[in-house]
Amino acid sequence: MPIDLKKMLRETLIFPIFKNIKKAIFNKVSPQYDRIFCDITNICNLRCPHCYNNWADEYLQKSLFMTMEHFEKIIPIASLASKGMFYLSCAFEPTLHPKFFEMLKKIPHNLQKQITFTTNLTTNISDNTFEKLSAMRIHAINISIESFVPEIYEQSRKNAKYDRFIGNLDRMVYFFKKEPKSPPIRFITLVTKLNAQEIPSIIEKCHTLYHAFENEIRYPWITPGPWNTSANFDWLNKFTLPLSDWKLFTASLKKVPFRFALIPPREDFGKDQENKKSDLKILWIRPDGVLRIEQEKSVNSFHIDSIANPIRFLKKKLLIL
Repeated sequence: MPIDLKKMLRETLIFPIFKNIKKAIFNKVSPQYDRIFCDITNICNLRCPHCYNNWADEYLQKSLFMTMEHFEKIIPIASLASKGMFYLSCAFEPTLHPKFFEMLKKIPHNLQKQITFTTNLTTNISDNTFEKLSAMRIHAINISIESFVPEIYEQSRKNAKYDRFIGNLDRMVYFFKKEPKSPPIRFITLVTKLNAQEIPSIIEKCHTLYHAFENEIRYPWITPGPWNTSANFDWLNKFTLPLSDWKLFTASLKKVPFRFALIPPREDFGKDQENKKSDLKILWIRPDGVLRIEQEKSVNSFHIDSIANPIRFLKKKLLIL
């Protein structure tokens, strides 16, 4: 039986020390942000009852679309994130940007693997876009799906039409299966009383029918703050799976023979995880070109047009955070 030297090294007492030293050196030589969220628009075609966006917020009253000029200045910043950690819109619907695919084409080949984007896949998307997207080498595409039962899907995704969603998904998978190196597809599902029993079936269908790389199964974010409205809480209080049922629910997934990741209730996060979360260096980029750097309780905002060399500027900020 061959000796696994890497495994033996990882199990030694000195390995964590060595790993931390290596990370510290790397961060000095090539500092990175843990997450970069780049919203190319601030609009969405849906009004999901569990959405954390407060659509009454002043920032969301005017539709914003990132200009190509700003995008070309911003995209090199993707080099300051690790693979998949540059989110090209996450809180809004990127396919509503009239130049969305033109923006994707502007991303250099060496930066494509940094890019991930999330879509509800319920907008008008052409075959040509799906075909060209399949040839890109971005890290992953996240697709939101709460159910394959039309009534439950449309109840969970307000304003969405199930037929349009499934039609887009069928066409996307058709083109992606033809391209051996097409971007991995991740499905994200919020667990509620409406779909909890269907989750094993959702995971199976996504993998066997819809070319899934992974499913993310997520407990709702029920956190007081400006991003949650009274309507959010009313819906979440009515349909959120009780914490007492969460362990039973997760036990039901143990026999699911496909790759999935569980995002547990906030109450299941230990202090160590919360501390790690607070240490994250996060860069937010708005569609109007405003950059916001967050770490712990420190927040600094800048506009892309006021920065002569964004990479040098942001690296310097990383080193002093």
